[in-house]
Amino acid sequence: MNLLSNNIYSTAVHAMASYRWHSIPRIKLAILWSGVESLFNVSTEVSFRLSLYTSHFLDNYNE
Repeated sequence: MNLLSNNIYSTAVHAMASYRWHSIPRIKLAILWSGVESLFNVSTEVSFRLSLYTSHFLDNYNE
C-alpha cells in the first residue's frame, strides 16, 4: 500500500488495471506501455512513438 502513494508506481498500477476497458488492441497496448514507461520514468516522445508503432504493428499482425 505504501507504493501506491508513489506517483510512478500508482500510474503503472492504474495502467495495468484500466487497459482492459478499451476495445481497441492498439490502445490497450499503448496504455500498458505507458505504465511500463512510468516505472522507468520515461517521458520522451520517442518512447510514445515506439509504443504506438509497436501496437500498430501487432494489430496488423493479428489480422
